[in-house]
Amino acid sequence: MQNKGVIFTFAILLAAVCVYQLSFTWKSKQIEKRAIEYAQGNPDKESHYLDSVSTEVVYNFLGLKKFTYKDVKEYEINLGLDLKGGMNVTLEISVIDLIRAMSDYNTDSTFNAALAKATQLQLNSQKDFVTLFGQAFQEIDPNAKMASVFNTMDLRDRINFNSTNAEVLDVIREETDAAIDNSFNILRTRIDRFGVAQPNIQQLQTKGRILVELPGVKDQARVRNLLQGTASLEFWETYENQEVYQYLLAANQKIKDMQGNTVVPTATDSLNTAASEVAPADTSKTESSLLEELSGTTSTDTSGVDNMADFKKDYPLFALLNPSTDQSGQLYPGPVVGMAHFKDTIQVNQYLHQPQVRNIFPQNMIFRWTAKPASENGNYYRLIALKVTSRDGRAPLDGDVITDATQDFDQLGSNPEVAMSMNSEGAKTWQRMTKENIGKSIAIVLDDYVRSFPTVQNEISGGRSSITGLESIEEAKDLANVLKSGKMPAPARIVEEQVVGPSLGKESIRSGMFSFVVAFVMVLAYMLFFYSKKAGLSANIALLANLFFLIGVLASLGAVLTLPGIAGIVLTMGMAVDANVIIYERIQEEIRAGKGISLAISDGYKNAYSAIIDGQVTTLMTGIVLYIFGSGPIKGFATTLMVGIVTSLFTAIFITRLIFEWQLKKNKKITFTAKITENWLVNPKIKFLDKRRIAYIISGTLITLSLLSFVVRGFNLGIDFQGGRTYTVKFDQDVKVGDVQKALAVEFGVAPEVKTFGSDNQVRITTKYKIEELSESVDNEVDQALFKGLVNGGFLANVDYKNFSENYRTSSQKVGPTISDDIQKDAIIAITIALLAIFLYIMVRFSDWRYGLGGVLSLAHDTIITLGVFSLFHGWLPFSLEIDQAFIAAILTVIGYSINDTVIVYDRIREYLHIHPKRNLKINMDEAMNHTCAVH
Repeated sequence: MQNKGVIFTFAILLAAVCVYQLSFTWKSKQIEKRAIEYAQGNPDKESHYLDSVSTEVVYNFLGLKKFTYKDVKEYEINLGLDLKGGMNVTLEISVIDLIRAMSDYNTDSTFNAALAKATQLQLNSQKDFVTLFGQAFQEIDPNAKMASVFNTMDLRDRINFNSTNAEVLDVIREETDAAIDNSFNILRTRIDRFGVAQPNIQQLQTKGRILVELPGVKDQARVRNLLQGTASLEFWETYENQEVYQYLLAANQKIKDMQGNTVVPTATDSLNTAASEVAPADTSKTESSLLEELSGTTSTDTSGVDNMADFKKDYPLFALLNPSTDQSGQLYPGPVVGMAHFKDTIQVNQYLHQPQVRNIFPQNMIFRWTAKPASENGNYYRLIALKVTSRDGRAPLDGDVITDATQDFDQLGSNPEVAMSMNSEGAKTWQRMTKENIGKSIAIVLDDYVRSFPTVQNEISGGRSSITGLESIEEAKDLANVLKSGKMPAPARIVEEQVVGPSLGKESIRSGMFSFVVAFVMVLAYMLFFYSKKAGLSANIALLANLFFLIGVLASLGAVLTLPGIAGIVLTMGMAVDANVIIYERIQEEIRAGKGISLAISDGYKNAYSAIIDGQVTTLMTGIVLYIFGSGPIKGFATTLMVGIVTSLFTAIFITRLIFEWQLKKNKKITFTAKITENWLVNPKIKFLDKRRIAYIISGTLITLSLLSFVVRGFNLGIDFQGGRTYTVKFDQDVKVGDVQKALAVEFGVAPEVKTFGSDNQVRITTKYKIEELSESVDNEVDQALFKGLVNGGFLANVDYKNFSENYRTSSQKVGPTISDDIQKDAIIAITIALLAIFLYIMVRFSDWRYGLGGVLSLAHDTIITLGVFSLFHGWLPFSLEIDQAFIAAILTVIGYSINDTVIVYDRIREYLHIHPKRNLKINMDEAMNHTCAVH
């Protein structure tokens, strides 16, 4: 074996990387265990413990690098929502609303008819909405000009009456793309507020669709409302820090007095308060004392604060909210009144929202936190004081007045800035605001969080202005996107949703790990039984190394481990064993040919390479197709499969070879068969081609029955392929599906499909109730209707909606009609591309198109019969035979395994044709199949 040293070194380095990466998961679980022990069953205390250590160094890897708990959580291996519970949402930006807004809600009949037609076309098309709108507009009136519709005040600089329809469509597409990107950024900011660990948000391949994954979320209604809301962009005048500080001192004193009287603040979601103006008390003495404490100077009053406990007691507000001062205790200018750690912001809100405290502040003073942290470690956020100048409490200027905003540079071309323009109405208000606030800041607030607070240098007229003082180009681009987000309404609608309860997630982990352990132990036992303790043990060592490398690489890539991913690991173990089986059978052939053990091992590996590589490459192709066209758990399965194929090749070919080389060097005896299996399928003499007619009849019959069943019985399509809603509900007692149907028919108007799912006290409910409605509240309405129907039916006794959502509804899924149509098309495309790729690879690899055609026909044969089984027996068997995305993954896996066996036979046929070129093809083919029986 050549390059043993290189391979050994690479294996050691790979193992070291895996140990390093997996150590974060070990450390994370260790800290979470401590939190559970500390909390003693109290989830609030557990959460508080983890928050308190989030920025503390908890892991010092070999003394080389230190990591906080927050860092450790980012590097640990991620579990999918199906394993730990949570909410998976696919949002679609409402492009039709964007186009209506761009036209200034034009009432032109052709325009509105084109929008309606494009909406219908989208249900059965893969094209983007803008393209469909253009086609529909052209079909309805070929002579109509879009420029007459879109030549608005906001777009007059880009569209005129001479603009062609194609030019107008380009502008529409550019604007909608920008709005979609802005919506993505806004959603990402909103998601950060949920406080969930390891959230995920990404734009999908279909333009305008965004995937959001929120682990551990329990309040689904709040998530839906927050994700589907239109962005709120506002411009506010601000108070100066010096104006606010005296009120904060008075508030601190009031909180201290309240705590002395054991008055405990109540929680609130946000701080948005306006109260009656009360003149603050004389706080000059208190102010001086506090500033001395904050600046580190010594007060002449020796009874002052001498430790942190006393400081928290005397200054409960300032113990959490650091006043905006310099090191000497002087107040900073500007609207920033303080800074707090992210875990303390809720408590600060609670303090300031108390009626007794709120009454201290002026009626027109409200507070908002900054959206971005002020500290490098991302832990501290600034509190900004805003000034309400209108009677209704609304901002004087909102995002509707923005016509454009772009990232630019100053006159020197070195400092980034944002160029912003407004419409005429906004320009008048902006001129007044800037005139009255020269030297002060104006806060730009998006969704109640301050994104920027630039200082006004002079009065600005005409509506065109520049925002300077930005630290980086990235900050300028972000601010420009924020400003443009208020330019047009871009509501997002939930088109697909999946909720997995924590109890179901834990059950999934248990069942998934149990199936994995059982399969893994069976594989290990099989190798020891069939290939002796010598060779079998070597294969098992390689298998264990493969598992270790696989999980380590997945952790390094930041991949998400899902339930299908665990299935992918099991599949990978089987494929790794296949590679070892091919090698061992080849070695046995060489030994039977009279070669010595050393030469037999060398030639066995050499002759097995082509079959192993061809089989693994074809399976890798199906994994790539799955990754491209799959989503969520299916993509997790594909990732695991692809990584597993690579690690399997490395361990099966190189790790076992290193073990054998070491044993040969030590003159140890190596055996590749056990006594009971040494003659198993040795030189069988089956005349396969003579029996091909029997195979034709069997296959023809099965294919005919399958095709007839496709037409007559069809399939039990899941909501992935037909759209709808599915709920899995667990009751305290056994229920009858007919009774559940009747109870829900009252609320849904039509009886849903109800099936027993697992035990008799658990059902799966499928309905299309309100599936085509797109309002923000429709999902919550359907959930409430489900709950009401089950309560009125007597299935839920003394259970409120919150308890039902968290403990009885173990999972739910929604797939809109547009999504289901896309899933169908993606499934067909995925299978077609997989077959085509395999055909081309085999044709090139074996230099004959007939090999490729034969391989694809065999795959089509296997696929049709598998589909036939699902069509013939659905509804008859006691378990589900539903066709969904997981089924498509399974079909592609079947394709991968099937072609793997086919390639092994092809490889042996090619070898025999080379060795015996004059021998009859039929004999060569029979010999090839006979000599590969043991491998199958």
